[in-house]
Amino acid sequence: MSENDVSALRHEAAGGLGPALLSRSLVGPQELQVMCMMSAADAAFAMAAGRIEGSAPAPDCPPPLLSAPQGVDSDWLLRETERRLAALVSLRTPLSPFTDRVRAAPAARAPDLSGARRDILQHADGHRSARDIALLLGRGLFAVTTELSRMAGEGLVEVVASDPPPDRRGGVPTDLQPPSTRALGHLPLRRRGASGINDVLPLRPVSARHARPADRAP
Repeated sequence: MSENDVSALRHEAAGGLGPALLSRSLVGPQELQVMCMMSAADAAFAMAAGRIEGSAPAPDCPPPLLSAPQGVDSDWLLRETERRLAALVSLRTPLSPFTDRVRAAPAARAPDLSGARRDILQHADGHRSARDIALLLGRGLFAVTTELSRMAGEGLVEVVASDPPPDRRGGVPTDLQPPSTRALGHLPLRRRGASGINDVLPLRPVSARHARPADRAP
């Protein structure tokens, strides 16, 4: 099924893409279940391997394009995410799927590589991360990140050094700099106020008992 076919189904299917695929016998129920589970696992890996700087409720959020017929077990999803993170960190040169920009190393010879690696290599131009390449190839983020990490360990690609983006105050605090590719298994440093809890639960006013004498009412 081509991308145009999927786009046409999206416009035609008011009840979602999944039922439309099933009604046309383009996929079976079990195949759709596996597709949704793999998509959920890749999304969870993306969130766990990256960093969420903030969030906000989305108004008029449309229903999901695909829904797993049998749902996705949360315990399985957590175990699978942990397994994927551990697999990435165990590699010789684990890359960050979002911050590491990669390019082909001088020693890389495309004719000597498999088809999947050649596809990755042709998009490794020094400006793209594993996430960017995964989107261009239409492949899963975990699969592309681990393959790029293996290629980096074999000297086929190399990470391009880049300056960390400045924060809104103009400086570059140490704990906001992109994490080292060797430290994917470590928790990020905590910044005071980073959780935004004070925006949700404002600080209590100083009570009269603790107020300074000049602040107390006569």
